[in-house]
Amino acid sequence: MTSTIAVAEAHELAGGGHVTSAAGVTKILGGSDLLGSKDKSHNYKWPYASGSLPPVEYFFTKPPVPISLLRNPEEIYQYDRRRETSVSRVIKLVEHFKAGEHQVRDRFYTALGRTMRQEQYDEQGRLKRVINLLDLDPMQDGKFYGDEPQDLKRTKIALRLKTNLIYYRVWEYDDAGKATLVALGWNNRLGSAVAKKEMFDFADIRYGTPDGKEKWQGKEAFFKAFDFDPNARRAYPKNSQDR
Repeated sequence: MTSTIAVAEAHELAGGGHVTSAAGVTKILGGSDLLGSKDKSHNYKWPYASGSLPPVEYFFTKPPVPISLLRNPEEIYQYDRRRETSVSRVIKLVEHFKAGEHQVRDRFYTALGRTMRQEQYDEQGRLKRVINLLDLDPMQDGKFYGDEPQDLKRTKIALRLKTNLIYYRVWEYDDAGKATLVALGWNNRLGSAVAKKEMFDFADIRYGTPDGKEKWQGKEAFFKAFDFDPNARRAYPKNSQDR
């Protein structure tokens, strides 16, 4: 049995909650600075305490969650939860917070279930690695380099790869916040950067360093080397509500 708790019943929450008899509250609609404002966010783009947000939803990944949460938004932090923010019609920001914690270790920008950008953080919330897929960066209106330092635009990539379409780019950050391009995944077909007609899932992708040397045999080895989650599955625990 499922039901929807209306806005009036949720009191100060700017939205409603989805409830089942077995799991309790499974989802809350966001849109208010009262809901989840303590959870760390990408403050440059969306300061969650500002009260001005794109559509936001919280999903609870370890039921049951009591209905009392609908009247007391502070209870949200007592439970494992996934926050989904609609960045555009196709891009979604997905973050998973553990009970009692406000800092994520991974931040995913996804499209149609595929990770387009994964940001990895340390325990202090410092950005340590970014993996980008294709040339999509939701932080800067589709421009790839986005919030990376401007000097990264001049990062040298091997001349032999100039006509190859680059699919994956991996940046690593030191303690001072300086980024270095450390790995690429490229279409092995010469001229692919110009043609751009080959479907991504059928492309012959090679994985290596920016100097054009292959280092990883296949995507599994490449993903493992950089802890890349291509479908953001770690934000969707096994016993949680599915996508």
